Amino acid sequence: MYNPKGFWSYIRGKTCNKSNIGDIETVDSHGDSITVQDDKGKASLFAEYFSSVFTKESDENFEKFRLHAEIENKQPITITEVDIFKKLDKLKTHKSSGPDRIYPRILFELRNELVSPLKYIFELSLKTGKIPGDWKTGKITVIHKKGSKADVANYRPVSLTSVFCKISESLKFGTTLWHTL
Repeated sequence: MYNPKGFWSYIRGKTCNKSNIGDIETVDSHGDSITVQDDKGKASLFAEYFSSVFTKESDENFEKFRLHAEIENKQPITITEVDIFKKLDKLKTHKSSGPDRIYPRILFELRNELVSPLKYIFELSLKTGKIPGDWKTGKITVIHKKGSKADVANYRPVSLTSVFCKISESLKFGTTLWHTL
């Protein structure tokens, strides 16, 4: 049954920005309590808070792992079309899209047609050691945990990344893990 109104209603519901973060209360440098109402101010408060509680990992461990993998593994890492199809076939179609706005449902429905192009992209990524720029971006949002919604400490960040990047990472991780065992 063809229902364009229903279709566009669904699309509108998925693309509307919903801001459910209320006013945030904080203390300024003079010790005075202030209420932040604008989105940029809230984003700055969240960025400042999250950067203060999370630690930056050193790239040193990743470099050691890469060198270890190169020394130990004489076989090249291969990704097959069957592996890619299995990943696409197991996508959770009800999940949201990443910053690229491509929903897992679309990838699931087009999985037969996408296997070959994705294999080429993933192999090129392995060969060059680079990933497409769009895969490096993430959409960060916050989710309220508990307590007062006016306190930034009561939120946690959630990162939405590209589904293609997640598939690529899982294929490379699984293959690398198999090679190192």
